[in-house]
Amino acid sequence: MTDFSKLTPEQLEKMDKQVLITIIGALQSQLNSISAQLNYLTEQIALMNQRSFGRKTERSDQVPHQMTFEEFYQDNIFNEPEILTDASPEPEVNEVIISSYTRKKKTSREEKLEGLPSRVFEHTIDKDKLAEIFPDGYKELPPETYKRLYMIPQTFIVDEHHVHVYASKKNDDRIVKADRPADLFRNSLATPALVAALMAGKYVNHLPLERQASYFKNFGVQLNSNTLANWMIRSVDKYLTTIYDELHKYLYDSHVIHADETPFKVIKDGRDTSTNSYMWVYRNGACNDSRPVVLYDYQPTRRTDHPEEFLKDYSGILVTDGYQVYHSLEKKRDDLTVAGCWIHAKRGFSEIVKSIRSG
Repeated sequence: MTDFSKLTPEQLEKMDKQVLITIIGALQSQLNSISAQLNYLTEQIALMNQRSFGRKTERSDQVPHQMTFEEFYQDNIFNEPEILTDASPEPEVNEVIISSYTRKKKTSREEKLEGLPSRVFEHTIDKDKLAEIFPDGYKELPPETYKRLYMIPQTFIVDEHHVHVYASKKNDDRIVKADRPADLFRNSLATPALVAALMAGKYVNHLPLERQASYFKNFGVQLNSNTLANWMIRSVDKYLTTIYDELHKYLYDSHVIHADETPFKVIKDGRDTSTNSYMWVYRNGACNDSRPVVLYDYQPTRRTDHPEEFLKDYSGILVTDGYQVYHSLEKKRDDLTVAGCWIHAKRGFSEIVKSIRSG
């Protein structure tokens, strides 16, 4: 390329007019090219500054007190119940209740419960029904008594159930007991209110089970963290899994499902602590706002297998970001359509606006 800047005034004066026009055109073309490169580099610098130091556009301000998995993980062990759960035997009331008035060791169960208020529930059978069962009369035997620990936030109450037992006066071995409410777990102190408080403390208020166990001790209740972990795991296996499966079926009724995956760390799962695990999240579309369903599916990897299994019985539209796994799934299915996320669709336009503002 000719360097026109080295031409002297004398040389320029001797040049033909058409040659000068050609030179000016070439210079103008070079200037336009340099200006375009300068504008491009300025935009790239502005975008790099935004990505490094600016606010992340995908973080939502619409949800109050929203936390990321990484923020949650800083103060909590996400899989704490799985780590602490073991084969510990169920505790008895006298093992977990400490008198509020003294810490001295006592031998009588009644003395150990003296610091807590208690409620007595009488489970009886209607007299007319008893007369029908025992036409020749009946006599009441000593009631069958058991105790369960019920929780009101910051208040522990021992629920003492007296199940009344009846036998025929003819001594014909006919014995009946009054109905009683079913236990959350067989022969366990746990009640729905107590386990619900544990879960809310762990996953809503971000209180590790160890800290909750220490908190209980302040109220005279001696429950170790392994027992709390066992109760949470058993509750999920026996009750919440069924609810989850029903919500999973309900999610399939939606014409549109939104999906995304979030990386976070899980410790003590047999892998390196620096390895990412993933929480896959699925939600029904805006047309189902009256009954929104959000389901979390924990998986150790980000492979196609996980959404493929979760959505195996679903037909409809799947709204996702640009992650290739979802598009690979679409290629295998004729009844599944992947639609782009509008947040990601606007990124190009958003970057233009940011670069203009920064420039």
